[in-house]
Amino acid sequence: MLEEIFKKIGLSEKMAKVYGVVLEFGSQTVQQIAQRVGIPRPTAYVHIESLTKKGLVSKIEKGGRVYFVAESPENLKRLIEKNLKEAAVASLEFRKNIPQLNILFEAAEEKPRIKFFEGKEGLLTMIKDFKTSKFESAEEFVSMDKAFETIPPNNNDFRQKIAKKFKKTPMRIIYTSKRGPFLKDKEGSTERRFIPLEKFPYSGSITIYGSKVALMTKNKHLVGTIIKNREIANTIRTLFNFTWEFLGSKKKE
Repeated sequence: MLEEIFKKIGLSEKMAKVYGVVLEFGSQTVQQIAQRVGIPRPTAYVHIESLTKKGLVSKIEKGGRVYFVAESPENLKRLIEKNLKEAAVASLEFRKNIPQLNILFEAAEEKPRIKFFEGKEGLLTMIKDFKTSKFESAEEFVSMDKAFETIPPNNNDFRQKIAKKFKKTPMRIIYTSKRGPFLKDKEGSTERRFIPLEKFPYSGSITIYGSKVALMTKNKHLVGTIIKNREIANTIRTLFNFTWEFLGSKKKE
């Protein structure tokens, strides 16, 4: 019980036990303290030194031997008051430096964060990231041939999980396929435009959502990558928008 109180005022678990032993049993040698706490003698000495610096333990000599005794519990009160004052000062300094900390945080946010995935479980993890990320709309380049190869038509359970990816999410999709433009141009919140395979020999998918870009491809193995970086996402999104508008203008011709 007392050890828990000691820990709450800033003592480590072992330090709290050392202080509790000295407080309960009176003057003790380092060896006696180490045995009662169940730690090596050098470790006990390190904790005793820390407690001494905090004013909670002092040493005395008796019969040519060094013993350690606990100081008055009043010193604990003074230690708590000191910690509170230091915490108040630290809190004030922290508030003053929040703008600078935010600058550092934002700078770190601009550094690309990259995660790699493999196999169907990896694909499901990428889909989960898509579903749990916050964004208003998304764009995707996709090879439907590779999509069907990755998820065979008879794998209904897995295909349903994929379908949920697009549910209620405004999507613009540019797709390619050996079958030609076989998908509807608009379906629910999803818009699609077809690009001939010979002009866009792509064999995977690139999905842009929020500040993230997800890339998936399948040769021998299904592999994917998610890059989190706003500048990279905006660059890929700009390329998508250019292609989308180009395909739209070609349809009007």
